[in-house]
Amino acid sequence: MGALVFWLYLVKRVEKEGFKDDVRVGVEQSLKGKDCKVGSIGKDRGVATISLIKMEGTEDSFFHQLNARLIRLNMNLTTGLFGVWKGGDISIGQLDVYLKAGARDDAEAAASYQSIFPKHEAFEFDRIDVQHAHFRWGYSANNQGYIRDSHMIVSPDGDGWRLEFEGGTFAQNWMRHLEIVKLVVICNKQGVRVQEGVLRAGGGRISFKFEMGEGGQPQVSGHVDLDSVPLKLLLPDQYNDWIEGEISGKGTIAGSPNSQEGIVFDLNLSLLDGDEIVMRDSLHLLSALSVVDVYNSYRKILFTQGSCHIRTGGGRFQMDQIDFKAGDLFHLAGGVSVRPPAHVEIAKALGILNVLVVTNVIEKNWRMEADIFDGKESSISLSDAAKGVGEVKSAEASSDNLFGKDALSISILNEKNVSRFEGEIRIGLKKDAFETSAGLQQAYPLDEATGRIWLNVPLSGRLKNLTLEQAKNLYTLGRNRK
Repeated sequence: MGALVFWLYLVKRVEKEGFKDDVRVGVEQSLKGKDCKVGSIGKDRGVATISLIKMEGTEDSFFHQLNARLIRLNMNLTTGLFGVWKGGDISIGQLDVYLKAGARDDAEAAASYQSIFPKHEAFEFDRIDVQHAHFRWGYSANNQGYIRDSHMIVSPDGDGWRLEFEGGTFAQNWMRHLEIVKLVVICNKQGVRVQEGVLRAGGGRISFKFEMGEGGQPQVSGHVDLDSVPLKLLLPDQYNDWIEGEISGKGTIAGSPNSQEGIVFDLNLSLLDGDEIVMRDSLHLLSALSVVDVYNSYRKILFTQGSCHIRTGGGRFQMDQIDFKAGDLFHLAGGVSVRPPAHVEIAKALGILNVLVVTNVIEKNWRMEADIFDGKESSISLSDAAKGVGEVKSAEASSDNLFGKDALSISILNEKNVSRFEGEIRIGLKKDAFETSAGLQQAYPLDEATGRIWLNVPLSGRLKNLTLEQAKNLYTLGRNRK
């Protein structure tokens, strides 16, 4: 009878509150978390199921928040009473983790990172299989990234871990909504290393590798390759009205996920075999050229050769060394930078006399950037690179975020997401482009050395007003034709 009573105790003990408390304390101590909540625990045929584990991070943890659902692992009758609990393969239905991107100083960062390698004296497992893994990191659009709804397998790798992801989507800075083909990450005492990253971008691919060291501002060093990546995945939706196509290239990844400059991409892009860029006359200047040039059409310009250099980081997107050609019809050169507006520019655009009003509203709503970033329909991308720059419709403050705010605050927060352009491009046209207009011929004479007519086009202000003044000038000069 005593043996039967003891057997019934073993079977029922997982349902007791004391056993749940033991699990909660063990998880908190192992992962250096706090305020851990453990859901119901059941056991069937040697498999224990924990419905929920949820907790907040501490200064010593590697995460801010962690939420795991439907955890299944091996558990026999005497597990936790005698010897080591051998969990075998741990299965997790869904895992949501908000990772730390760094810390206030090196000592705190070291303590947080070491919590990834807990010592399990009374617990062992072979691997962790997560069906739906969601990770996010970073504190602003400079450095934020995510992995969403990916299948993840975690297995021991020497003194660290090997994480393999398949499926789901990946984002970092301007790379958004990219399908994960394969992502292999090694975490050990020396730091984090992306051993292999392959992402599907439309009909193209992005591959990358990088290493990230330790410290309060861990430095990233690596490279990235783009193979026929659609521009619509690199640019906000507004740009799709006047430019589309595919482009290839390679470059470096640097910076820190815990710095103002954030993750920095430095890329040399070019049109390789099969790549092309199509520019439409939605741009004011092209519309004007289609009117004043009676011999050539600029409604759809097809670039099949050319290259440029771009750098993103510190709140800016810079493109220089532009050299794209559309046969003998059109030659595009020069450089441009895109940045978020300064507070004084926001105040001027909205007619606000005291710039401190703008500063106060933005500082009080600094978390809105993270809310925008987490939105499923976010279109912040290459030109938004580090600070949400770019006139992105979905980057406008949502009604949920702005509920209860006054009209002035709404205007300021929306204006904050309107990018400012600076720079100058040069446009080379065919020599007969202005044959029917003496005014245009005088203003833009033929360059005998290149056999082209060159237009120097300053870029300044908002996207919707770019080249508007130059277009008006062309209309005026081209009014009286021969």
